[in-house]
Amino acid sequence: MDPALKASDDREEDRVQFSYFTRFEEYQKHSTRLLDIGEDPEQHDEAYDLYRRIAMILDSYQEQSYLLDPFLERMLMPPLQKFKERARRMVEGKASYDGKAWQGLPSLIYHLIKTRGAKTAVRFFPHTTEDLEVALAYLSTQDATASMNWETRYIVLLWLSLVAMLPFDLAQFDRGNPGSTFERLEAAGKTNLEKAGLEREGAALLLTRLYSRDQTTRSEQAIGTLHMLSETTKSGSGLKEADLAPMHNLLEAVRSNPVFTSNTLVRKWATKLEGRLGLCELPPPRARQAKGKHLQPTTDPSQGHGVHSAVDFDVPDTIENTIESLLTSLQDRDTVVRWSAAKGLARVAERLPEEYASQVLETVIGLFSIHAFDGAGGVQDLPPASEATWHGATLACAEIARRGLIGDEQLPELIDWLKRGLYFDIRKGAHSIGSNVRDAVCYVLWAMARAQTKESFRPFYLEMARRLVTVSVFDREVHVRRAASAAFQEHVGRMSLFPHGIDIIRQADFFAVSARRSAFTLAAPQVAEHDEYRDFLVNHLLTVSLKHWDPALRQPAAVALRKICEEDLLTLGPACAATVAVFLKSIDSNEVHGGLLALAEIADAYKQSKEPSTEAHRLQIFEYIVNTPPSVFSRYKNDLILEAACIGLANTLSKDALALANTKTPWKDIVMAGIKHRVEGVPEAAALAMRAASELFNCSAELER
Repeated sequence: MDPALKASDDREEDRVQFSYFTRFEEYQKHSTRLLDIGEDPEQHDEAYDLYRRIAMILDSYQEQSYLLDPFLERMLMPPLQKFKERARRMVEGKASYDGKAWQGLPSLIYHLIKTRGAKTAVRFFPHTTEDLEVALAYLSTQDATASMNWETRYIVLLWLSLVAMLPFDLAQFDRGNPGSTFERLEAAGKTNLEKAGLEREGAALLLTRLYSRDQTTRSEQAIGTLHMLSETTKSGSGLKEADLAPMHNLLEAVRSNPVFTSNTLVRKWATKLEGRLGLCELPPPRARQAKGKHLQPTTDPSQGHGVHSAVDFDVPDTIENTIESLLTSLQDRDTVVRWSAAKGLARVAERLPEEYASQVLETVIGLFSIHAFDGAGGVQDLPPASEATWHGATLACAEIARRGLIGDEQLPELIDWLKRGLYFDIRKGAHSIGSNVRDAVCYVLWAMARAQTKESFRPFYLEMARRLVTVSVFDREVHVRRAASAAFQEHVGRMSLFPHGIDIIRQADFFAVSARRSAFTLAAPQVAEHDEYRDFLVNHLLTVSLKHWDPALRQPAAVALRKICEEDLLTLGPACAATVAVFLKSIDSNEVHGGLLALAEIADAYKQSKEPSTEAHRLQIFEYIVNTPPSVFSRYKNDLILEAACIGLANTLSKDALALANTKTPWKDIVMAGIKHRVEGVPEAAALAMRAASELFNCSAELER
């Protein structure tokens, strides 16, 4: 054969793609015979030939090793059980080791591990508590300097790395010598860590899991210690300055240890302890006074022993470090840590003199500017890490507001940031994050209703009423809608500033906003009956909801827009249709889809209307749809756009529309593309459009085409 042709055939064979492990029975036959032979020196040649056959089978699946997974347990368990039994017999002295014999069993197991990967194969290793002593003792019988034993050493090290993860106390194997089991495992890992072969990888895995196990134990001890100290310092009674110094030293040691700082519960209890140590160093809190006035000093002796006088006291130097640490924890990646920091910071601020408390709030508000945005709505161009900063700062503001520590001069700036926070939404892959920030903003506003004076909040009442109502009916997340509804209700009950407050509470209460479709299509149109809220609701639908990344939000948003427009169809309908028509030329498919949905709903409202003048507006929507750039309908995953366009055509086709189309018939191209589409729902929408057309002219020629 021509060498070039042979090389080409070899390359073709190398590129063979399998769909199933077809040679399992052949493998099973050879491996069973190999295990029966064992290491009988008289049958060495047959065993070696069987091993080579098995190796050839496994090597042919090296690039598609995942095909072995359905059979992997049946392939690995017999040799592993034999390996374990051999190890047990050698440890018990019932078998001797021949260093010159070929180790067929370890070679078979190793080849399986090499083919499928140690991470997958090790799951089938024996893993009972009794295996620890067997594996450790068996490893000690192996000659660490013999190069031919490397497969055995590698397998045993993987075995030990799995057994070491079991949740049992290593001390039960110490046999009167505390810590000996840990030391033996550590020594086994360190001895093989110096090897140049695969034993080094097995040893590294063993030591990593062994040390991780020890670190877990230390972390649990740290959690318990910090929890106990937090409860001890909760009351603060009976503690002296000398008692607090060791606790500060402990916190410093915890925060300097990466093992502890990587544990969420350790950081949580360390944050709690930090805040409570700060409280132990400060005088008792001021007595409760009128709303929004807690920052004002008093000399009234009738207020009780815990009231600060007008004369400021000396703040301990350690409080600055406490506040700095709590501010850092406000930006932690875990919510439980941020919330602990927020509560601790607010409690410390409550006991500080007015000037210091005001500075704490200013610093917290300053955290918002680290990741600032304009608050115009929609998905924000912010890094995902900004969510933690905004959430922590907002929680801190809520806890500070609850205690009435927000002065009138700081209220405008804070309100400005809260207005932006109600629209905090960051796109992250196929979803978005930021709902916890919006929920926390509602918490701040709820707290303000309970703590601020009516006069201090009066300049902001109308805008905040509109924003809270909008979030309560249009937010994507149910917990945010409920939180906004609760904040609105709290303001209505305590301040009585929000327009039509009682009516709106009935229309958009806690239960009405629980279901998204109910909130959009029932509660929102009822709220829009009030002039003070209608334009704001419509603007939110046009700028946020109809452009949202989630199509499940765009659909009810279009229905909500239609129902609100029906309040004044001849005025709101044309204006909204002209606005969303601009969406059809966007490069963002979400905007195009939202615009088409809105046009389809408004067109249907015109169609159902009794007013003759609506026909001209319906014709205008037809023009908007047919003038959509053709490239929009050929984009990747265009099913939603085609479906919405076909529904829009079904609602706008009329004799005037057909006369307008005349020789230019792009609407037919849209409908025919929908009929041929393979995604469920699109042909049905196209059929609706064709039915509307069939009522106006004979469509049989179009369908036969």
